[in-house]
This record gives sequence, structure tokens and C-alpha cells, in this order.
Amino acid sequence: MMVDMFDTVRVRWFPGCGSRLALCVAFAGAISGCNKGTTDKDIVLTQATEVSALRDRLAESPLAVGIIDPRPAARFAAGHLPGAMNINLPAVPTDAKPDRKLKQFEVLVVYGEDPSSASAKAMTKRLISIGYSDVRFMAGGLEEWRARGGEVVVTDK
Repeated sequence: MMVDMFDTVRVRWFPGCGSRLALCVAFAGAISGCNKGTTDKDIVLTQATEVSALRDRLAESPLAVGIIDPRPAARFAAGHLPGAMNINLPAVPTDAKPDRKLKQFEVLVVYGEDPSSASAKAMTKRLISIGYSDVRFMAGGLEEWRARGGEVVVTDK
């Protein structure tokens, strides 16, 4: 009788969990944040100074840059980059096709609150995975933008 190491692991460490454990692992992989193999290595980082330069091109070309802020609406209203669009991650399904409105921008820049903004990083990866070609992540977020003296717009909720 042949016993492989996975049988040993299931019996010793996870008794009675054989196929259920495998099913759980497969399910976890299926529902994870990114699809189509999009990883952090696919993300193009940008800084506030580069975003400012891109915004300066808007006078000549209104479709030079689209700025996306995936934070909740209340946080967006409390302060965001000029011209930013508030688009939350759930509004862009993993199986979505690129939106005509966003597709017309030469560059899409996604930012969040600060360098730890998981929703902004996830939105960047989502946009890349569904087919947008030039998506950049401003990792320093609104915090970096403010620190460099960038204009912040406050709107009514």
C-alpha cells in the first residue's frame, strides 16, 4: 500500500479534513482579490510630482489623465485631488469589460488615503486585470499629495 505525504499531513495534522481542506484552499484561491494573474509586480508606481505633471497636461488634452479615488464617499467628500472620480472597488466587478468613459483616458492614476491604502492598490490591480493599459498607483496617496502642497478639493456629501 502506497501512502503519499499529503495523506500523512491530512491524517496527522488535519484528521477528517482531507477533501474539505482541499476544497477550502481552492475556494480561497478563487475568491482572492485579483484575477488573471495580476500581482503587485504589475503595478506601476507613480509619485505626486508625476501626477501633478500629468494634471498640467489637462489644459492641452482633457483626456490626458483620469484620477480615481476608491475611498468611501464620505472620505472622498472630505478631501480629494482636483478632478478625481470616486469609484469604489465593488463598482468594478472582476469580470467587467473596460468602461468607455475610463478607456478614453491616456493614463489612469489610482490613489488612496496613504501608503497603506489596500483599496487603492486593489483597484489598481483590478483595472489592470480587466484590460486598462496604462494604470498607475500613487502609493503615497492623499497624504503625499498634501505634503507636497497639492490642491485638495472638499465637496458636500
